[in-house]
Amino acid sequence: MSNKFNCSKTALSAWRGTLMAGIAAMFLLFPAMAAAQPASAASAPIRYDARTRVFRIDAGAVSYIFGVNEKGELQTLYWGNRLTPTDSFPAAHSVPGIASFQPSINTTPQEYVAWGGGLYNVPDVKVTFPDGNRDLVLRYVSYRIAGDTLNITMKDISRAVFATLTYKVDPSTGIVARTARIENRTSQPLKIEQGASATWNLPAASDYQLYYLTGHWADEFNLQHE
Repeated sequence: MSNKFNCSKTALSAWRGTLMAGIAAMFLLFPAMAAAQPASAASAPIRYDARTRVFRIDAGAVSYIFGVNEKGELQTLYWGNRLTPTDSFPAAHSVPGIASFQPSINTTPQEYVAWGGGLYNVPDVKVTFPDGNRDLVLRYVSYRIAGDTLNITMKDISRAVFATLTYKVDPSTGIVARTARIENRTSQPLKIEQGASATWNLPAASDYQLYYLTGHWADEFNLQHE
């Protein structure tokens, strides 16, 4: 019995040594994994900062940044040359209105805005409800990131009308494709009078060039340049 007991103690001591070595290896491994996560996150083409509620798309030579402001609007913050991973943006804040006929909803650069809430600008979407009301005010609800695709859900402040905005980015070129889906979850039909895929808020500049086509029957494609 004594020999068996000594043998068990020896085996137990060896097992403890193996266990402690394994635990030590785990402690060495976990910090290394934790240190690798920010680098992996920084290399992702689409990121979200929960603290500031800012979305960031980095692809090709371009950075595209927008955030959820204090009103729940999706506000454009930056679109231009690619920024470094250490460049950060504070939370979005709406731009004050400049007159009674130019309230904040008109002066704040928004990613997607509906006809309502005092908007005088051209909207992305315009609807008419069965009761004749045309007021549609979209606010941020949630998001989902899947690789190079970002989906953002917005909802009207009073009715079950949703807009799902999709941003799909090409990491090599920086091209961002945008689409929008309007969904009526109310119990009654509504009329969509106007619908657009997106609003693009261009960076301030004085050297833009516009190309467009004009024409008439049998002479449709006359390229114009301004």
